[in-house]
Amino acid sequence: MNSTVLSGLFALIGTALGWVLGEVGVGWRSSAERRRASEADADARVLNVARVALAFSEGARYLVQVDVVKRQHGEGVSRDEYSAKALALPEQLQQLRLALLEVQAKGPNRSRPEIVDLQARVRALWDDFAGTSRSDIADEPERFNRACDQIAAIAERLVSQP
Repeated sequence: MNSTVLSGLFALIGTALGWVLGEVGVGWRSSAERRRASEADADARVLNVARVALAFSEGARYLVQVDVVKRQHGEGVSRDEYSAKALALPEQLQQLRLALLEVQAKGPNRSRPEIVDLQARVRALWDDFAGTSRSDIADEPERFNRACDQIAAIAERLVSQP
């Protein structure tokens, strides 16, 4: 075979091989990009659960503090302000349940046990809070604040997981 033909053949094979390897590399990159995007979406779902749970616990803590201050000083925030904050809690509980549903459907599975525990604790706090009078809450604020602290600790652990 002529050296020119052989050289042209090797150039053609090299070009084709380079193109194929380039396409494979693009496929690998897009796969890695999809995986990173999927992980970022999963992290955002976990962050949303933690954010809503923490907002719920801080809202409950605020209402406990209002009841304690009212007991100590005989006055506090207006009934309308208290009612607005109290009515926000069930909405946050609903948001938390929806966020949990999204995690159960889309993942990440590694966070599911803690999220289920978090949702159960938030629900227990709400049930306890709703079933207790304001004066009884003012008598035992530590019980409610302890529950809020536990919820906050679980939320913080959720967002600090690798």
